[in-house]
Amino acid sequence: MNIYDLDGDYFLKLITNVTRCFAFTDDKTKQIHDKIAKIKKIIDKFSSKKTLKLSACIDNLKCQMFLLANEQKYITNTQNIIMKRLYHGIYELTENVTLFASSLDNINEEYDDTNKTQDLIKKISPLKKTDDKHVNAQVLQSLVKALIHNLSLIQSILQHFNDFINRTETKMMKGNFHCGNLKTILNNQKNHLVLEYNNYCRCLKGMLCYFDEISQKSIDNLKNIPILKSEKFTEKTNKKLSSTDIQKKSEKRVNNETTEKTKGTPCKTTKNALPTIIIE
Repeated sequence: MNIYDLDGDYFLKLITNVTRCFAFTDDKTKQIHDKIAKIKKIIDKFSSKKTLKLSACIDNLKCQMFLLANEQKYITNTQNIIMKRLYHGIYELTENVTLFASSLDNINEEYDDTNKTQDLIKKISPLKKTDDKHVNAQVLQSLVKALIHNLSLIQSILQHFNDFINRTETKMMKGNFHCGNLKTILNNQKNHLVLEYNNYCRCLKGMLCYFDEISQKSIDNLKNIPILKSEKFTEKTNKKLSSTDIQKKSEKRVNNETTEKTKGTPCKTTKNALPTIIIE
């Protein structure tokens, strides 16, 4: 069984994309917060003008403020859900990988005096849980880096174990020891370990790809929310109404001209039918 070729740079790129989406969302929520603050100032200013009839404007501004506040709450809640779910998924995977790595010291290397496996196990990064309230992009990146580090160590251990099996078989054959099934026994043990390691790598890839995609979708949705766009809604509406009015007037003028041309003009006759005249 082949050992999964861990591409740490690719995994780091995925988690970087996700954290960039979080940064974009944070920036957008800050913009909304600042916009709401500006609207409040305008409302206060208009409210102080008692002699001016600005109640309709004030009501519209309050409506805009409530809409923005609602979008801000939705955006924040969505990001928190994504971030916490990603953290718990990565943490659980990291916990399993750490336990798996610590069990590799049981690999039978009686013919190997390098202690390379034990030296690699000592380099396993420790796991520290973070409270949900303190989970952020930096915590996620650090956790993924630790997970990639531990997986790369496991990959090295398994590769070393595979080399050990091949060297051991060569020794047995050269020494004419009756251990023909030794390689099969050790390979079975190695394949179980490789299978578990490969599954962890594929789980990490699937998880990061999923959250990379869903984060990008969230950003796309955020960019398409009308209330958050920078264009002036009133100007666009006025332009749209103006163009519609022009089109209606043009159609009305054409209809009037057509009616005037047809007045007093004979209609086309059909077979076995008398010609008729259009009159006013």
